[in-house]
Amino acid sequence: MSPERNSWIKAAWSKARSSVRNQLKRGLSPRAAAFAVALGAWIGVIPVLGVTTLLCLFTGWLLRLNHVVLVTASLLVYPLQFALLIPFWDLGARAFGDGARGLDLKGLMVRVKSAPWAVLREYGRMGLHACVLWAGLGLLLVPVLTLVFTHLFKRMAGAIAAPRT
Repeated sequence: MSPERNSWIKAAWSKARSSVRNQLKRGLSPRAAAFAVALGAWIGVIPVLGVTTLLCLFTGWLLRLNHVVLVTASLLVYPLQFALLIPFWDLGARAFGDGARGLDLKGLMVRVKSAPWAVLREYGRMGLHACVLWAGLGLLLVPVLTLVFTHLFKRMAGAIAAPRT
């Protein structure tokens, strides 16, 4: 890994840690912060591009979560969204028996020109199946991440509350 990339990653994690620390100082409970981080991380890898921020804002409003922590977590996992996009679509297609279609760009363009609505329906169905798989993963992942982050944030809150000598 290049030094520039490494420093960028360190800076992003430092800002995220600082964001959570500031929210804990303002009275956010470690459990609420952990749930917001877990939910934000899960939302951040949804296999649909361009919906994460709106989904975070709506979820935060609906569940009365801290938007700063929720959106920060979703933005931190943003690179994972790209890395997991094709695997989610592929596994969703296999799980629901769609048969995995390769994303051959030339073949796709020929099909789009000849039958655009059929291609849209096919890929829409594959996207829906990928989202069902993603939702199922969230049922397992969010509680586990909440437990892990609750432990970490309790330690962070304890360090904030303890006077430094």
